[in-house]
Amino acid sequence: MSITFNLYQYLAVHAGLIALVGTRIFPVEAEQGTTFPCIVLSQIGEDRRHSHDGFTGLTISPVQISVYASSYEAAVAVAVQVTAAMEAWEGAANIQAVFPRGQRDEISPERDGVYHIPMEFEVQHGL
Repeated sequence: MSITFNLYQYLAVHAGLIALVGTRIFPVEAEQGTTFPCIVLSQIGEDRRHSHDGFTGLTISPVQISVYASSYEAAVAVAVQVTAAMEAWEGAANIQAVFPRGQRDEISPERDGVYHIPMEFEVQHGL
C-alpha cells in the first residue's frame, strides 16, 4: 500500500480537516471543478533503507500536502489543521515518525487568485 493512499485515508477522517475541506482531499491532482478549500497529496520521493543484511524495513517518504483556498485566511486555517494532523500521525498505520520540512505561501499561477500553501513532511514508515 502506498504512503499517499495511507495519508489520504488518515487525513480524510481528521475532524479538523473535515470541518474545513469536507471530502475535498485528493491524491496527486484535484478533480476538475473542485471548489475551495481543498488539499492535494503527493509523494515526492522514497528512500528505502538498507543495511549489509538487506532492507531494514524502514522507508523514508517525503510528501507534499498542497492546500488551495480562495483566501489567505482559509488557506492558513487548513494548513494549521494539516500540521496538527501530521504531528498526531506518528504511531498509527505503521508510521514511525513525521517531521515537518517546511512550507511557504504563494498565489497559484495556474489558478488566478487562488492561495496555495505547499507543505512538506518527511514520513518514516514500515509500509
